[in-house]
Amino acid sequence: MTAEIARLNKEIKQLCSDLSLTKQQILAEKRKIKSTIQRVDLTKLTVGKEFDRKKRRYLYIKDNIATLKSKKQGYGHPSGMFQKVRPMLANQPTAMDIRKNERQLENVLDDMVEAVISSNSPFCRTERETIQDLNKLQSRLSRTRREKHRKNSAKNRNLRLVRDECHELRQDLKAMEKANYGLEHLNPSVIHS
Repeated sequence: MTAEIARLNKEIKQLCSDLSLTKQQILAEKRKIKSTIQRVDLTKLTVGKEFDRKKRRYLYIKDNIATLKSKKQGYGHPSGMFQKVRPMLANQPTAMDIRKNERQLENVLDDMVEAVISSNSPFCRTERETIQDLNKLQSRLSRTRREKHRKNSAKNRNLRLVRDECHELRQDLKAMEKANYGLEHLNPSVIHS
């Protein structure tokens, strides 16, 4: 039984490794889609209603970042100490706004990737189909892992029960030996007479 448990543990470990690899492959395909979205002219791209809504938000944030960056550069190069400190202090909120907008841009870009994956558009079809296949594989692997884990848990419970029962029998045997100590040395003829 312990060999079977060890085999199941090994299979579960391999399934976890396969699941991890599948997740990495899905992320790699999503990065390809993300990269393609960043390189393509979004104004001419139509994928679906959800994508178009996210695209408008993406373009708005991107324009906002460009405006903030140009505003930040507009302070020029001061020469005096006070003149150097003042633009740095004035740029601080702008730099924070740029970082905030860049985080929002990443989130919207991730949403656009998900919209591409759930669409039927020819845009990034190969990557989308690969992700869909990998998602199916991931579901199968997860289901198999759960089944193996369930079997393994049942085997472990049974093994624990057997070990507990064996322990109880040993305790009973020790108690009987203690209660009947010395009887094994008696002559059998004395016992039967």
